[in-house]
Amino acid sequence: MISPHVRHLRDQVGHELLLLPSTAVLPRDDAGRILLVRLIDSGNWAFIGGAVEPDESPQEGAVREVAEEAGVTVELGDILGVFGGPEYRVTYPNGDESAYVVTAFDASVVDGVPRPDDDETSEVGWFRPDELPLDEMGELTRALVRDLGLAGSLDDTRQPLLVLVTGLPGTGKSTIAGLAASLLGAPLVAHDWAMSGLRPFPAVETALDAMGPSGHGLVGWSLLRALAQSHLRRGSSVVLDGVARAPQVEILRSLADEEGAQLLIIMTECSDSAIHRSRVDGRRRDIPGWYELDWSTVVRSRKSWDADLPVDLKIDSANPMSNIESVVNLHLAPLG
Repeated sequence: MISPHVRHLRDQVGHELLLLPSTAVLPRDDAGRILLVRLIDSGNWAFIGGAVEPDESPQEGAVREVAEEAGVTVELGDILGVFGGPEYRVTYPNGDESAYVVTAFDASVVDGVPRPDDDETSEVGWFRPDELPLDEMGELTRALVRDLGLAGSLDDTRQPLLVLVTGLPGTGKSTIAGLAASLLGAPLVAHDWAMSGLRPFPAVETALDAMGPSGHGLVGWSLLRALAQSHLRRGSSVVLDGVARAPQVEILRSLADEEGAQLLIIMTECSDSAIHRSRVDGRRRDIPGWYELDWSTVVRSRKSWDADLPVDLKIDSANPMSNIESVVNLHLAPLG
């Protein structure tokens, strides 16, 4: 509910931007849980608080708001911070716009049992910092959560994605990997591009040739793992494009666990051999220093290929591209 003080100011300024000193109070229990209230007007969970009234100190306003919204008396602790900025500006349905400068207080309940007032608040609840209902909070409250360091950066509340797109050459793997990277706004790291960067060095080229195809795979996926880890460490999702088999998948699964990421595996296939071969024969990727595979190489690879490798999404590139894009978007959009 809008206080009489704020309503009086609104009568004077109309819908113009109003700068409001306000409070947020974080009562904590012995287990470290924080008392939140659910607001009737928005249905969102929020910290207890509100605008400071005329001739009222922030401390007095904080104690009053807790009594009004949650029905308890608190003893204030330290000031946790004073916050403002673009994310603390609120536009209400009627067009009113307010910019809040929020003084946040630590507190403990000294009298009463928390209960909603059924006027401004419909529910009260105790939450551990790692259980805060972020998906049911408004932007201002989420900004406070971030600025108070309660759940780390809000960017950290959503796991970064480690997306692996694997499949035999010519099955549309690189196309799907590029689509996934675009949907997620994530970097794309491709095995063949990474390996091509080693080709200009004769000593490295000689060593790689001596290792044979299996050695090439070990080197390539070691590079991809390191590059993926560098992105995940920054909290960024990343998409990997390469012919990965069970050992590489297990390496990436361990990496995802290590970095707190979600692993998503997409496998491409082509159920129409004629289409598959035409794509391989006509493929020109123009990767500097790298070679193009021919159909005979794909046939040999198929003999050791595990089409039943457990994956999250399998895509048949013999289907129309519009259908494939819809499937990928449906699967990835909620995760991005």
